Parts: sequence; structure tokens; C-alpha cells
Amino acid sequence: YNVEIVFSSIPVINGDQFKGEIVNSFNEKLTFYYRIKSPEEKISLEKINPGMSCRFSGELEMPKLPTVPNAFNYKQYLYEHKIHWQYWVDEISQCKSEENNWYEKLLIIRKKSLEFIEEHFPKESAGIVQALLFGERSLLQQEIEIAYQELGIVHLLAISGLHVALLVSAFYYMLVICGVTHEKARLIMLIILPVYTILTGATPSVIRASFMVIVYLLIKHFKMKFSSVDVISFTC
Repeated sequence: YNVEIVFSSIPVINGDQFKGEIVNSFNEKLTFYYRIKSPEEKISLEKINPGMSCRFSGELEMPKLPTVPNAFNYKQYLYEHKIHWQYWVDEISQCKSEENNWYEKLLIIRKKSLEFIEEHFPKESAGIVQALLFGERSLLQQEIEIAYQELGIVHLLAISGLHVALLVSAFYYMLVICGVTHEKARLIMLIILPVYTILTGATPSVIRASFMVIVYLLIKHFKMKFSSVDVISFTC
């Protein structure tokens, strides 16, 4: 299967494996896997950003069903994400940059921010900083994650309602203290929250928390009479 693709998400490099999600010329999502052949090639692949296009050559394979009862059903997981093929890539060539849309630009900002933390923070703390700021746990050391789980505070490493509440409250009151009216402060937060959602990976917990705050701010802005329970119900 030879096709020109566009990277629809931030690709991941783990050891000598290069993987991620792509979109082909038929606007179909595929998940791909590629084994890196040399350190030089790894350096060049690290420069690939969302929105870039490349020429891929390899084989398509249908995801397999689990062979053990009650095991994780990866085929069902991909199906729910509208992905029906796994692409085992043998060769990557002709990579070039395309004009990025606003969503891809935000993903690039996220990627560069994660790279900055990895390069400038100590190895022991880089994973925790990435988790707290961007919800990215790939660099988090396994023993640290296990320790957080045993203490029952692993939720602190996932961007969720707690993080969004603290961020919104702090930023909102900073704007008010600086002389911004409550109406303008709410409008600014309505713009910032969707951006923050994408920068933190747009996980379900972030989307839920951000959407709930957005609904609440809209109700306040238009002076509608709804209770907090209505906001929770509408978000649900």
C-alpha cells in the first residue's frame, strides 16, 4: 500500500518505534507503525509535526481480536475511534511541510512545549512536569507512577476538573484584579479554555471539565437562570 499521508496527531517515538495516527488521500484515519533504521533517521523523524505530509509504503492489516477472554479489545478500541486498519510501514519518504490550520498549530505548540520540558528539566522531574502541565505521562518513570497509585493521588497527574478549576479561578481573578470587567474576563476565558483543552491533549477528563466551565460562563454571560445541577446535567 503506497500512499501520501498527512499526520493528524503528534507522532510518538519510543525507542526504535515510530507510531501515530495519519490521514490518507481518502480522508481515512489509519494507525501506523514504523521501525526506525538508524540514529540519523530518528533525528529527522523527530522534526515531523502535525500537518506535515509524507509518502508511506507498507502493508495494511486488519486489527486482531483478543486471543484471551476478557483481554483488552484493541480492534474495538480502534473502531470506536473510526480507525479500521493498522498500517505497517516499510519506508517513509518525500516529507514536506504544509500550511497548518489552527488546530495543527496548537498541536505543534504542545509538541514543542513537551520537547522544551524534556530538554531543560532534570530527567527525574521532566515526566512529572509534563503530566501536571500538559497531561502527558509517557516520560513519567514507572516507579513514580506506581507510588502515586499506592498513595491514591495518581489523579493529580491527569489533567481534570481540579486543574481546570484552579486554572480558571486563578486566571479569572487575576484579570479582575488587573482592571478587566467581569464580562470581558468571562469572554477571555471562553476563548482560552478550548485552546487549553487542545494543548493538554483533549482527553475526556479535560473536555468534560472545560465544557462544564464554558457552559457555566455562557449562562453567567447571558444572565440565564440555571442551577449548577442543570450545568452538570447538560455536560453529561
